[in-house]
Amino acid sequence: MKTNDKIKFQRWKSDFENKFCAFKYMYVEEQDEIDNGISVLDSLSEEILCEARDYDKLNQLADNLYGTGYPVVSDKLKSFLEKKIDSKHIEFLPVTLIDQQKRNIPGEYYLINALRVVDCIDIEASGVVWNPLEPSEIMHYEKGLELQESKIPENLKLFRLKKHSSTIIVRSDLVTEIEQTGFSGLYFPDAKGYMGVG
Repeated sequence: MKTNDKIKFQRWKSDFENKFCAFKYMYVEEQDEIDNGISVLDSLSEEILCEARDYDKLNQLADNLYGTGYPVVSDKLKSFLEKKIDSKHIEFLPVTLIDQQKRNIPGEYYLINALRVVDCIDIEASGVVWNPLEPSEIMHYEKGLELQESKIPENLKLFRLKKHSSTIIVRSDLVTEIEQTGFSGLYFPDAKGYMGVG
């Protein structure tokens, strides 16, 4: 990338693929800590469970699971990311996959906890609408998300957005590397213009 090229940022999402098993939205006791970029690896209060919707029919697992609500990745994708992202910026929380009969599904999977939260949303340009129940949190964007890129450290590959912490942002050069490896279940829509829903 040339130094004068505009840096792009994308959102970490999962992609539904018919041949792979889908999962139910996960409950995680440490949700508040995770949303605020706090490490919980050494203080998990209970096992993190992730239940499959249709494992009895589709027993193939993607590298990035669909439907979980959090990024949940295979051991293979975890190993790749560990080589690309500073360990101070990310941690991987072990997840136990179960089927609808609560039986363990073979395979090592991990919830991605992005440990960096960056205050870089252009509030005015994005047309931020605040959550009436949580006034410090963004509900959606009337004009579409705009980032103040000058506030994002150059070495930061993956981070959460302050005031909209459920959104994980990935630098586009890392997206390119991930996509070139052929991992399954991944989807990286542009961050710019995101309306805050979906």
